[in-house]
Amino acid sequence: MGNLVQKYLKQTAVYWAPTGQDGYGGFTWATPVDVSCRWTDLIQVISDAMGKEIISKAWLLRDQPLLKDGMVWLGNLASLSAAQKANPRLLSDAYMINGVNAIPSRNVRFTVYKIFLGEKK
Repeated sequence: MGNLVQKYLKQTAVYWAPTGQDGYGGFTWATPVDVSCRWTDLIQVISDAMGKEIISKAWLLRDQPLLKDGMVWLGNLASLSAAQKANPRLLSDAYMINGVNAIPSRNVRFTVYKIFLGEKK
């Protein structure tokens, strides 16, 4: 990945990758990690993979994809308690990833990923 995209990814978010379902209609997550991004708070209507309209509360740009149904919080791991690291649902401003769009550059030398964030499920 060229420095062109990375120079704009100056914010840090905490990402919990989805690992499965918890048996109660929710999800379980991997150990959280800090990721670089460009975060934008913007409410908009998007369509999911089935064509259903959903509300996106924010979106972020990355040079690597994140997985749908993962969780993201704007901040860094050092700011979180052990309980918050173990359960992102404890953070009122953590969002679930509702969709990921890949945007290749004109010369297809790199790809930017736009990740849409919505309500927790």
